[in-house]
Amino acid sequence: MNLPAAAGLGLPAGLFEAALAHAYNAIVLTDADLGPGGCKIVYCNPAFCRMTGYSAAELIGQTPRILQGPLTDPAVLQRLRGCLAAGRGFEGRAINYRKGGSTYHVEWKTSPVYNDLGQVTHHISIQHDITQLLQAQEMQALLGMALDAAPSSVLITDAQQRVMYANRAFAELSGYTQADILGQKPGQLLHSGMHGADFYQSLRSSLERGQTFKTVFTNRRKDGSLYHCEQSVAALRDAAGQATHYVSVWPPTWATL
Repeated sequence: MNLPAAAGLGLPAGLFEAALAHAYNAIVLTDADLGPGGCKIVYCNPAFCRMTGYSAAELIGQTPRILQGPLTDPAVLQRLRGCLAAGRGFEGRAINYRKGGSTYHVEWKTSPVYNDLGQVTHHISIQHDITQLLQAQEMQALLGMALDAAPSSVLITDAQQRVMYANRAFAELSGYTQADILGQKPGQLLHSGMHGADFYQSLRSSLERGQTFKTVFTNRRKDGSLYHCEQSVAALRDAAGQATHYVSVWPPTWATL
């Protein structure tokens, strides 16, 4: 197919098509007919076909409305039509439908393509299936809510032992809010002075061996009072075996000194 945009770039059409065909993102090119029937697809790359489940032959000549369904947000489509009518670019997200009827979340950017006379002749859209990304974000939010609702205190640090997360139970026990402790080192904030060098050497040695360190800690609250807790500390490691984070957990049983 001789793509309309190729000549404008000064590139051989074959090279231009090859570049689009090997692009990671889904790319679709439509005409600029904004009439009742809608813009028609004149080109789509293999990534777009994989994303939608349709072959190029099934898509060419169709309007992108073939991908829409009951869950496609009409407000997003109205905003898209407004941008196209004004000759502006568009960015948005929506739920689309594959050939088999399954849904996917798509994020896309659409831009007008102009000829030498400054007239819009086509629209090019670069799209990305973000279904897995949104699912991962939802799972992350769910896990965060679960940790925050847990009765046990949970503290997560990075490899440099700077706090990245502290749940509600930790705040209630220690008196430190997340704002107080984020970026801080718990060994300094909670340090009670009741443990000697051998205690911390044993902690480091256990973590270096890949073992969970579990014992009774004496920690200091924000108000200065001390408390005992049975605390466990474990390292989280990447595929190369390097410690990337540390997780500390202690159950909701403690004693004030």
